[in-house]
Amino acid sequence: MGPGVLNNDHIAEFFAHRLRTGLTIKAFGDGTVKDDIGAHGWHIRPDLNLTYDLTSKESAAQTDGHQDTISSLRTERAAILAALYLIRAICNFYDVRTSPSYIQYHLDNKEALSRLNITDDASVFDTANPITTDYDIWAAIRDATSSTPGIYFGTHVKGYQDENNPIDSLSPEAQMNIRMDKIAGDCRIAHPSPLPAKAHSGHQVSLTRNKHIVMTKIHLQLRSALTAPSLQDFIQRKENWDEHIVSMIDWQAHGS
Repeated sequence: MGPGVLNNDHIAEFFAHRLRTGLTIKAFGDGTVKDDIGAHGWHIRPDLNLTYDLTSKESAAQTDGHQDTISSLRTERAAILAALYLIRAICNFYDVRTSPSYIQYHLDNKEALSRLNITDDASVFDTANPITTDYDIWAAIRDATSSTPGIYFGTHVKGYQDENNPIDSLSPEAQMNIRMDKIAGDCRIAHPSPLPAKAHSGHQVSLTRNKHIVMTKIHLQLRSALTAPSLQDFIQRKENWDEHIVSMIDWQAHGS
């Protein structure tokens, strides 16, 4: 999001004022995956009555990721990152360098919340082992929180709409969560093809394998990339297999 997007934006200016004066900002997000296509929706608003009004910003976008490994967890994490990027853009444009404000995320995924609440723990990101999936997005989230003023924390949202629990009976936070799920779903339907993973800001290194950025199980994929070709060649020579037989083997299912 470039500066031109925020120029003469009264809502963005309103959020900048809240950040300067230490007032809370609420953020919501959710994601969805179907047929290997993911999307996420996000929303930020002041700590006011949660009735949808003109003092809020929201959007939805397709989530990048490898079609074989993309999951709803990745889309929900992408929603966290999208809201962070908007807040950072507002801070940069309006020169908000420090802020005592709390940025409170309301999410329905407890794992995403637990990671969000420890983004200042650098040891979590030292290796891929603590985060076996979507390391790239978590690294981007950590970079965004460390470079954006404010105090970030998450709150779990409970309650879903069903036959015995109509939407009007839910808390305002749960109603907003349902809204995020809907706009994410509408966005996913609007994009018929998967979006390949891309390099996110804040990365010192991105690992690419077979023309795809590695997002999950980095250690395993590194080991496989280093050892699998030699091992496959050895087995082919030992068993005297031709290329046709080799091509018929699902090497990944055998762990190589």
